[in-house]
Amino acid sequence: MAIYSAYLPENRPGRDLAEHVRFVSDSKSAMALVFPPLWLVWHRLWLELLVYAVFAFAIALLAIWNPVVPVLYLSAIPGSYLLLEGNELIRRK
Repeated sequence: MAIYSAYLPENRPGRDLAEHVRFVSDSKSAMALVFPPLWLVWHRLWLELLVYAVFAFAIALLAIWNPVVPVLYLSAIPGSYLLLEGNELIRRK
């Protein structure tokens, strides 16, 4: 059984709240693991995209400076974090 959270925007005059309800699933987001930057842009998580880009850039520099196999595993950390906590980032937004 799927569990969702419903979020309403701020109440502004002339705006129907029922049209702007946002439902966020309580499950993992597999697309965040496969396409992290696109997933972040799709959900308009700009600050998180900036943090992701800095972290990915740091991992790339580390891989250039010290090309060993464990650095490859480090590149999976940002995507794995988004897989597990991506919907929580949407909730906080």
